[in-house]
Amino acid sequence: MESIQKKAASLLSNGTVEGIWGYSRGTHPLVISPIFVDSPDEIEKLTFNPFCYHSLPNYLPGFNNRKVAVIVKKCDLAAVNILIREQQLNRDRIYLIAIDCGKLIDFDKLAARVNINELA
Repeated sequence: MESIQKKAASLLSNGTVEGIWGYSRGTHPLVISPIFVDSPDEIEKLTFNPFCYHSLPNYLPGFNNRKVAVIVKKCDLAAVNILIREQQLNRDRIYLIAIDCGKLIDFDKLAARVNINELA
């Protein structure tokens, strides 16, 4: 995680990008939310853990006219390539910070092991 934050801070401070799409802790430790960081002061909000299941490339088309970076899991790189082929993204304006998918939580397996009704 520290290396992601260092890379993000470097990209923002040297002007390579105007902002970064990443993951942030939500109101609960098991809740992760997408976040757009556009200030070095916000870098510490970036996180990555097994609950980071959102596909951040889906947020990029709305930022096509800005130079932005995205923390992209290797398992989501195909989505970036499709958006570029469909001309929804300008590849020259996107900076990818690729990370390994690692062991993301499989919510189907979790639901099979836990009675969700007991949690409510």
